[in-house]
Amino acid sequence: MSEKIFKGAFLVLLFAFLVLLVLEETGYYQTRTSKVKTLTEEQIKVFEEDIKAGKEIDIEEYVVTRTNYANELSNNIYRISLKLEKGVDSVIKFIFKKINNMVDE
Repeated sequence: MSEKIFKGAFLVLLFAFLVLLVLEETGYYQTRTSKVKTLTEEQIKVFEEDIKAGKEIDIEEYVVTRTNYANELSNNIYRISLKLEKGVDSVIKFIFKKINNMVDE
């Protein structure tokens, strides 16, 4: 029984690792951060040009705001994911505690 649990947990962890590895290798995280950086750099250039042109400056015109798409459904899904995270965390701790006990014996 414990061998099946161990194999199942190992496969889940392996799958999660592979998904994260693919996301990193495809540049998903780098693309998201570079988009934010590009937007910021563009706004700085516009700000500097407006200062050189002697225009009246209002900082709100240069701040890029993101639209908040949160709604009740997405908030509930987020709460569920936090509960799942706690559950998975406790299961992983339990599994590694059992592995530690097996290794110590």
